[in-house]
Amino acid sequence: MANPNTSPKPHELPRLELHERTYADILHPTLEDLDTLRQEGWYAFGVVAALVNENGEILMNIHKPSPKTQDRAIGPLAETTRIHAYEFGGTIVAQVESPKQTLLRCLKEEVGLVADGALDPRDLTVVSWDTFAWPSGVGLNRSFAICPVIQLTPEQTAQIEQRKHETVEIYESRFLNPQMILDTENTRPGTQDWSGLIVHSVGVLHTLPDTADSIIDTSATAWSIDAVLQSDEFKKFYDAIKSTQA
Repeated sequence: MANPNTSPKPHELPRLELHERTYADILHPTLEDLDTLRQEGWYAFGVVAALVNENGEILMNIHKPSPKTQDRAIGPLAETTRIHAYEFGGTIVAQVESPKQTLLRCLKEEVGLVADGALDPRDLTVVSWDTFAWPSGVGLNRSFAICPVIQLTPEQTAQIEQRKHETVEIYESRFLNPQMILDTENTRPGTQDWSGLIVHSVGVLHTLPDTADSIIDTSATAWSIDAVLQSDEFKKFYDAIKSTQA
C-alpha cells in the first residue's frame, strides 16, 4: 500500500495493492478492508469517476465555494463510500458500498441522473479503472480512491444534458475537453493530477471484467455513515460491529 504521507506522481501509485485484490474483488470491500486502510493512515475510501461522452469529453462539476474548494472550481464526480448497518437476531451486520454503488449515489445526489427513471444506472459501462490518492476533506487528506472510466452512449449523454441541475454543492455539471481541464487553473485540489492520470494512462488502465454488483437492500437499514476512516465515528462504529460478532 502506498504511504499516504508521501507524494508520488499519480502514475507511480501502486495498482490497488489492497490485499493484492483484483477489481472484481474490490467491487465488494469489507469493513476489515476499511479498517486496514485506517491503520495505514488513509483518511477515507471512495470513488472519483470519469464519465466520458462520445466526443471524449469528461463530465465535470463546477463547484460552489466551500472549505474544501474555491468558487467555480472545476472538479470530477467524487464521493466517499458509505457503510450501511443492519441488525439480524441481535447481531449488527455492516455492508460496505461497492465503488459502483458509491458512484450511483454520487450521480443521484450531485447530477440528478438516477431520478424518475431518467437513466438506468445498470446500463453504465465501466471500461477501465485505476487507483489514486485523492485529497479530500477540509484538510485535503489523502484518500484511497477507485477511479472508474465510464463510456457513455449518445443517448446517455443526452439524458445527462437534460437532467443536470444546480445542487447545494455545485452550480452545474458540464462536459469538458480533457486538455481544457489540464489547462484550467481554477480546479478543485487534486483534479489536474487526476485528469492527467485519466488522459495519459488510458492505455495502461486496468480492463474491467464483466462482473455484476449486488444491490444493497436498504429496507432493513438501521443507519449509515460515510467511511471517513480517521474519524472517531468510524472507529466507534467498527468497534461496535466487531463486539457484536465476537
